[in-house]
Amino acid sequence: MFSISDQDYVPVSHVPSPWMVYTVSGKMLNPMRSTASSSAIAKSDSGQKLAAPRALAESPALHRLFDRSRNDAQTEVKAMMLQGPAGRALLAIGAQDDHDVASRAAANIQRRTEQRHGAKGVQADRPSKALEASKTTLHFGAVYEHRDFSGKPRLIGSTDKVPEQQFELDWTSDAVKSLRKDGMRSELVWAAVGSGVVGAAEMAEVRQSVMDARSDRLKVEKLRGIKPYSRHT
Repeated sequence: MFSISDQDYVPVSHVPSPWMVYTVSGKMLNPMRSTASSSAIAKSDSGQKLAAPRALAESPALHRLFDRSRNDAQTEVKAMMLQGPAGRALLAIGAQDDHDVASRAAANIQRRTEQRHGAKGVQADRPSKALEASKTTLHFGAVYEHRDFSGKPRLIGSTDKVPEQQFELDWTSDAVKSLRKDGMRSELVWAAVGSGVVGAAEMAEVRQSVMDARSDRLKVEKLRGIKPYSRHT
């Protein structure tokens, strides 16, 4: 879904060593390059293989997020790649504040993983077969907002689904129904694919961290009462 070449990365901030964070102009991203065209296997963070990775590449909400990143002069939306000891862990697009939260969450995950391996006597510099295989498995996660007619964020949520499918699920919520009466629109604010150390459960943790921090920062209510994993799409 994301397409960037390594030579386009530019270091922008520091996270706990040995993690490195890079950003790149949104112009280097190609939302039309879906995981269906590569050897990678795309999975949702609920552990299910994505039935239609092409649907992600064709998602209008994802395209709008990419479009906002392309005008560097008028937007704070940027691309970010997080690389750790085991290789690329996260490739995301969104605001820098959200990237910072995601980077810290991923670094914490890596530390916990190393501590578990240390307790079991596993050598951290010798990657397991499972980790090697996980590098070709991509896990999608996103954070989105439901906004009122004036564009002010009113509700915030996160998902591992194709955005439009999640929006449709949310429409069953009383809070969203009430918002729709006066006019509303739904927009992605952060989206990412994880691999390697950022597997299914880890991507769920990362996107939850981004949603929680953004909710606190912007004083936006978190969407509750929706169980997106209870229905299969």
